[in-house]
Order: sequence, then C-alpha cells, then structure tokens
Amino acid sequence: MLKVVLVDDEPIIREGLLLDVPWKEIGMEVVGQAEDGEQALDVLKETSPDIVLTDVRMPFLGGLDFIREAQKEHPHIVYLIISGHDEFSYAQQAVKLGVDEYILKPIEIVDLKESLKRIKTSIEDRKKKIHETLQMKDKLKESLFRDIILKSIGRKDLSPRLEEYSIDTRHQFWIALVISLDGYLSDAAQYTQDQEDQLDWGLYKVLKSSTANIDGAVVVQTGVDECAICASAVNRTKLETVTATLCPNIRGILQEEIQCTATCGIGPVVDNPFELHKSFAKAQQALKLRYVQGGNKEIWYDEKKLEERADNQALNYIDNSLFIEIKLGNTDGVSEKIADLIEDIRNQGDRSKDYMQIMVSSIITEAVKILKDLEIDSSEVIKSTLDSYKEIIDRHTVEEMGISLLEMLHEITSKISSQREGKFAHVIDGVRNYINLHYSENDLSLEQISRAVNMNPVYLSAIFKPESGQTLKEYITGVRMENAKDLLDSSSLRINEICYKVGYNNPTYFSTVFKKKYGKSPADHRGKKN
Repeated sequence: MLKVVLVDDEPIIREGLLLDVPWKEIGMEVVGQAEDGEQALDVLKETSPDIVLTDVRMPFLGGLDFIREAQKEHPHIVYLIISGHDEFSYAQQAVKLGVDEYILKPIEIVDLKESLKRIKTSIEDRKKKIHETLQMKDKLKESLFRDIILKSIGRKDLSPRLEEYSIDTRHQFWIALVISLDGYLSDAAQYTQDQEDQLDWGLYKVLKSSTANIDGAVVVQTGVDECAICASAVNRTKLETVTATLCPNIRGILQEEIQCTATCGIGPVVDNPFELHKSFAKAQQALKLRYVQGGNKEIWYDEKKLEERADNQALNYIDNSLFIEIKLGNTDGVSEKIADLIEDIRNQGDRSKDYMQIMVSSIITEAVKILKDLEIDSSEVIKSTLDSYKEIIDRHTVEEMGISLLEMLHEITSKISSQREGKFAHVIDGVRNYINLHYSENDLSLEQISRAVNMNPVYLSAIFKPESGQTLKEYITGVRMENAKDLLDSSSLRINEICYKVGYNNPTYFSTVFKKKYGKSPADHRGKKN
C-alpha cells in the first residue's frame, strides 16, 4: 500500500477525500492529515508518506512553500495539488517544483482517481528502476569481490574499482568466511534440479539477509553448495566478534529454513582488501578440516595446526594432475600420483597421520564433484562422503589409509572409464572439424579451440591424446602439412605463399617442419614431383 497524507485547511474537503476516494481499491491508504503547511511538515516526519495531496492557499504556510520546504527532507514524496484557483502563476510554480498532478476544485472523484493511478504507476516504475539499479550495483560489487578472493585482478586495476564503491583501503580490517552445506555432494544424486536450485538459492538468500545489517559485508557465490562472505571493520576485535556471532546465526537459520546443516571455514583477519584472497584461501583450508573435526560448526584457521611450510604444505600436496587422471578414468595414473603423495606424507613424521586425514577429505570431496560433473551417481560407486572418509581414516597407518583410498579411487576410475568410452567422440570430432576449418589461422590456439567445443583447455588437452592417439599440436601440424603438400602438388603458388596459407608466418620454420614430416624440403618435394 502506498501511504498518503491529505493537507487542506477545510475539514470538509479532507473528510470528503477520505470517504469518497476508494483508497484501498487503488492500493493506497491515508496515514495522516494536516490543516496547514506547518502542521503538515510534522506529519511527514511521523508518517513518511509516498504521496501528498495539498491545497495551495492555506494559513501560516501555503501549499507551494510547504512543498518547497518538504522537498529538502523528503525528496522522494510525490505531490498532487488540489486548488480552487485556476491561476497560471500557481501552475507555473508547481511545474518548477516538480509537482506531478494539478487538479482544480470542485473535485471530480473520477478525475482524481485517474491522477492517483498515474502517480502510483510512476512511483512503482521509479521504485523498480531503483531496485534494478541497486541489484545491478550489488551484482557488480559481488563480481568485484569474487575477482578479489580468487585473485583474478591485480592491485593496480583493483584500486580504482574499490574507489567506485567508496571502500577505504587504509583504515579497515578484512576477513573472509566460506560457508558450505554439509552432505550436499554425497546426497546430490538424490536431488532433482529444482531441489538443487532451491538449496543453492536458499543458502545465498540466507547469507544475504543475515549480512544485510553488517556494513561492508559482501556475499559471493563460489560453488553449487558454497558461498563466501567478505566483511570489514575499523577494529580487528570487533570484526572477529561480529564473525563469531554471525556464523552460528547463519547455521541456525539454514537448519530452520532449508533443513540443512552447514560448516563455516573462517580465514584470518588481514589488514587491507588487497590481502583478502589470502584470508579466503585459508578459510577454504579450514573448511577442509570438516571431515576431521566434524561438520555443522565454525572452524577458524589455526596457524599452529595448519602451519604453512615452504618445503611441503600439507593442504597443497594434491596438484590438479591427480584429478585429471581421475576424470580420465586412468587407474595407473591415479596409482602413481597417490604413491607419490603417500611418500611425501610419510616423510612428515609424527604429523603424517594428520596430513593424511586432511588429504583424504580433500580427495574424496573432489572425486565426488567429478562424478557429479560427469553425471554419475556417486552412490553407485562409493558410500556417502563422510562414511567413505571414516572408513579410510579408521586404518591404523598411513600406508593402510593409502591402500584403502586407492581402492576407492580405483572403483571411481573404473566407473568413469567404462562410461567415458566413446563419450568424448563428439568432442574430438568437433575439435577436428574446427581445426580443419581454421588451420590457416596463424594464431590458432588451445584456448580458442576449447571455447569452440565448450571445454576446459587443460582437460581438453588431457583427453585429446588418449582419444585420438596424438596431441593437439601434433594433429594441427599434421593438418597443416597435408594441406601444404596438396598445394605444392596442385598449385603454382610460391612456397612463401603456401606457408602463409596453411597458418605459418615464418617460411624458414615452415620448411623445417615440412622436412621433418616428409624427409625433404618443400622445394625438393615440388622439384621431384615435377
């Protein structure tokens, strides 16, 4: 309902407006009345209306002067003048003041109703535009902070963007939190797409509402089951206190509204937004301890327990090559990577078991994500994430844990391998077709090809050789050489021209590659052909 105030020195006019206009029908309610401009200013402070209907000639403070004063404190209010004086000077001043409607007495209720409807539409349009602008600004701010925590933007480019949002980079402390739904990945196969969307939106919505009254807090969606919160304060202790209160509150609301528990990984406080990515990375490290310490709680990054060491960082043992081998269903490759990891961890002495537990939780979590990405029901391959973790870490030694982990991963890679057979044939065909059409472009790149087939460049490079028997570079070179050979045999183009036509910009290098492929230079090939 839009709120309306009536201002007129004649009680009978105010009473008539109150009773004769179908306020509820047009989505409005009268929240206050005043008999002159001075009294009306007090009523505006008490009621904060959207619309004011006012007479022009009133004692103490007339309608136009009242509007002029009211606009200083209430610029959002829309004014409709009702006057018994059809004088051009009044209408002219009203226009200058931005008055939306000007109606003459005696009042025709039908005309007034139409004017109020127009005003309502105008207010709704304005509010919608303001809402859309704020939403867009909010999304842009979220995008900025996503770039910050993922370190996708350099300090030089970051500074002016922070200034756009009036963010103080000198006198603030910052912290990053990562909130993840417990059991989401292990249960994901049971969810419909609508249920997944509701959970993801539910998490984001709860975090937005929970941080609405915290100055400077920004919510960033970082995964299907995960969001980050970036917060700041001028006082380090205050920031830590707010965080300590916020996380349990969020967990309680999530349980109540979407019936899910969540774990909060909390990074250390940093001195400026340029270091926020470090707090975020450590919050993610803390979150990985969920399977060691249990979920549905806050886990603060502990420098003593998770000490970063230059020679060997426990949480960074696992490089992406292991997960690529899992995605490819390469059992031998996985065995080799795990063996290397076990050897590294064994060298950590009395801390080996702790490191092994952390590594196991990280690998299981990522493996389940891989199965989900490949649309494989994880329950067909392994038990729930937590049960699998417990079964492995219940072993007495690091070696036994490694054997149990490897058995689980072999089950996963076997499933992936059986499903993968032929699955990427259309991708490989797409790559070949794209190269056959674009081999003449000298800037043809892996990134360009991967975009064309909608696949991660690293992953595309990894699957191409097992599927086709040669690397992407070898295939591109082969296509270029075959076309160069055809042109040498069937055209009178000069060798330099052929070089450029097949995607090379250096004739000497072209000749070297051609000779390596066919055992003779382009000139010799053409000469012997003739």
